[in-house]
Amino acid sequence: MKRIVLILITLLFITGSINAQNLSNKGTEFWTGMSHNATFEIMAWFPSDTPKLSFVFSAEIDAKVTLTIHGTTYKKEYIVPANKSVRSDNMPLGTRSIGGDAEHNAMLYSRASTFPGGTNSEGIFKNKAIHITSDVPITCTQNMVIPGASYAAMLIPVDSWGYAYKALSDDQTINYFPQSPTDQANRFATLNVVAHYDNTKIRLTPTNKTRSGLPANVPIEIVLNKGDIYQILADVPQDRARLTNDFINSQLISIANSDGVCLPFMAMIGSGANYTVCSTPFSGTAYEDPSFQMLFPIEAWGRRYITTASTVVGNPNAQNPNIFRVMPKDPANTIVKRNGVVMTGLTKGYYQYISASNDYIEADNPIQVLQIFPSQGFCDYQGVGDPEMFFLSPIEQGVKRTQFLRNDKAAIDYNMMSISVPTVGLSSLKIDGQLNNYSRLDVHPSLPDYTIVTRVWHTKSNTDPRPPALCTVECDTTFTGISYGFGAYESYSLNVGTYINNLSGYPKIKNSYNDSDTTNFYACVNSPVDLYVSLRYEPTKIIAQFTKSNADIINPKDIVINNPKYISIDDIYGVPYFRYKIMDSVRFSTPGIKDLLVFASNPKVEQCDNTEKIPYKIEIKDAI
Repeated sequence: MKRIVLILITLLFITGSINAQNLSNKGTEFWTGMSHNATFEIMAWFPSDTPKLSFVFSAEIDAKVTLTIHGTTYKKEYIVPANKSVRSDNMPLGTRSIGGDAEHNAMLYSRASTFPGGTNSEGIFKNKAIHITSDVPITCTQNMVIPGASYAAMLIPVDSWGYAYKALSDDQTINYFPQSPTDQANRFATLNVVAHYDNTKIRLTPTNKTRSGLPANVPIEIVLNKGDIYQILADVPQDRARLTNDFINSQLISIANSDGVCLPFMAMIGSGANYTVCSTPFSGTAYEDPSFQMLFPIEAWGRRYITTASTVVGNPNAQNPNIFRVMPKDPANTIVKRNGVVMTGLTKGYYQYISASNDYIEADNPIQVLQIFPSQGFCDYQGVGDPEMFFLSPIEQGVKRTQFLRNDKAAIDYNMMSISVPTVGLSSLKIDGQLNNYSRLDVHPSLPDYTIVTRVWHTKSNTDPRPPALCTVECDTTFTGISYGFGAYESYSLNVGTYINNLSGYPKIKNSYNDSDTTNFYACVNSPVDLYVSLRYEPTKIIAQFTKSNADIINPKDIVINNPKYISIDDIYGVPYFRYKIMDSVRFSTPGIKDLLVFASNPKVEQCDNTEKIPYKIEIKDAI
């Protein structure tokens, strides 16, 4: 119990919005890194301007954005006009940059251990983390461009970070060049973590041996301070060059530090370069591309996902085969269905299917879903494209408005977007301010109340705004979606925007004078209200710390409920939640949004003492 109390006290001093709902990919503070890339090894000692890493900022109101490399003097400031996007300068590469200097180097790179002082690009990196702040909420896209290769990634702000992650990615398969065996030693699967708070302690259990020889399936415990980045690379033995060497199903979890406190962090996964085919190994050569994505924290995983295969370039009425991977949080106790049929064949902690259509994935426990584009010319793929991977949002995390970048860097010829929206919302759906601004509509074959909306832009269009352009999508109903672009042996992809709320629980309130079975949206000052919580698991304990909530509760009391019994089951976004009563007749002395400290414990909660904070904000209004 001592450790739980420390968690509660510490949460009062860390930013109060960490566990607030309406967390999303919009924010005012971001951290990221320039993870290992094949070009780091190939050209690391020759002056160049490659690779080019930049960031695209967008905002709904005027924003002042500051970009720094933590621990150095590097600093750039940008003014982002409302409803516009601004691209940053390329990040410095130290002495490798033409005219560069040793101090300003964002690459997470060191020479191989065969050289003096080399660490195989593994371990804790200081003075490398990229820190982005803004005076108002913005969205931020990370964009790497290399001749013939690129990636784009949606960054997740600090407020939306979590305490536990599970790694999921594409296979780390690479071309093998027997005439040049050392070429196998530059393309690796990468796994990174970055800290925002000092004394952040993380337990990482990699599923693959690392490049420096750390064994698979043996936990690594690291302590990071603010701005530290830790990186490991998956080893590629010579005899496995054509087989996957990845970190899929690796576990990353925040554990109690020297003060007994768990702190949130961000986890990132990617590849220095890899190809994607539908059957491995094979004897030919496939085009490779780098990849990089931030992982969604486990508490933000959902149970219902709509998947949409990519559109064929030049034929908006056709879709290409894409690879989809579905990872349950708890595989042994989770039933996953695709279009109503139970999925089988769990491998390395995930299910996989290949589809050239629109599908519906549902589960009885949390899952995450990854979409993968194959290498051009493989998997019966039509037209141009290249490998890419990105995470999908569950229906539960849908948004009503979003803005995202349409990109033309690295010879992108077409921008595309597919969103999944309730059919009743089509009449209000606007793309760039226009109704009916789409290329194709499809009623979802397994979820007829939903429609898939596809929009295609040519980057050299004379009628649509040419990229770089900011696309705005808004609707009266929530939607999820993907944005992507294709050129000859080139691609990028993005989640269009998402909430990243903790879906473990929701507050429920009922005015004490309400005799019906319904709950209320708000309560009034000095009027008694009964407090409930709906959880997606059955807890072993519920803790309410009302004396520490700073919510102007009249005569606040703390309560611990051991082995609570649920009183009903609520349907929230089509998912069953167990409802529990916390306390009767609670009164508030002032109006406002009250953020109460409510915690739940369960052995499967990946936090200190298996206890997590449940987002619990309620509205109190002045009495009439």
